[in-house]
Amino acid sequence: MGEWNEGLFGCFSNCCGCLLTYFLPCIVLGRVGESVGESCVLCGLALFVPGLNLFALWSVRRKVIENKGIDTEGACKSLLMVWCCNLCSLNQEYREMGLGGAIVRQ
Repeated sequence: MGEWNEGLFGCFSNCCGCLLTYFLPCIVLGRVGESVGESCVLCGLALFVPGLNLFALWSVRRKVIENKGIDTEGACKSLLMVWCCNLCSLNQEYREMGLGGAIVRQ
């Protein structure tokens, strides 16, 4: 069906999004979670709980994949992405969902 439109290491194509992901990943995860139907607050807070943080990152990534019709990444690969490259994968999801660098909603 589809592939990622945004590369895993394409963080620097949007410096605002890159900085936001690095310094405030809870906000980015909350916004991505909200864009796929999850609670913004619960997703953001999940990053502060060990164990739950990986589950939250993984489940939101799976929902982005489902939402965008990406079929090139299975559940195990998604888990490896959030385990080994969590900030890069979170930024990839942020860009994929079209949230770009807009920090303040209009």
